[in-house]
Amino acid sequence: MFSIKKVFSACILSLALTFVCHAKEVSSDIKVVLDTYRWFNQIASEKRESFTQEAVAKHFSQDAKMITNDKLVCTGIKEHYDHFIELNDHYAFLHVDVDKIDARQCGDRVYLHYTLEGKNAKNEPVKILVMGYMIVKNNRVAYFNEVIA
Repeated sequence: MFSIKKVFSACILSLALTFVCHAKEVSSDIKVVLDTYRWFNQIASEKRESFTQEAVAKHFSQDAKMITNDKLVCTGIKEHYDHFIELNDHYAFLHVDVDKIDARQCGDRVYLHYTLEGKNAKNEPVKILVMGYMIVKNNRVAYFNEVIA
C-alpha cells in the first residue's frame, strides 16, 4: 500500500519540478515515453491488440526496471511482458489519456503525472493516480520509478 507521506512528498516534488523544468518543446525522450503509453493503450484497451516480447522490446531496454511504491515490479523484457499480461488479467481495460500526461524532462529524467482509468475484472470502475519518472536510453524506457494511489 502507499503512504500519505510518500504521496505528499511526490506531490511536492512534482510542484517543485513545475517551476524548474518547463516543457517548451517535446524532447525525444518525452516522445518515447508518450509513444510507449500509446502502445500501452493498444494492448490494455477493451479491444486489446495482442503483443509479444518483441513488441515489449521496442519500448523497453533489455535491462529495464520498474519500481512501484518502492517495490521492484519487473526487470527485463520477459518480466515486463509478464507484467502487462498480469495487468490484462486483473483489469477489463486500462487507459491513459496521453494528451493529459504532464511530462517534463530534467536532465535524463522524464517526470510524469497522469491518471490510469478503466475497469477491473469485476467490471467496476478504477482510477489510479500515478507520479514518477522514467529514464530513456537508446529510445527505450530503461527505468521507471512510480508512486501510485
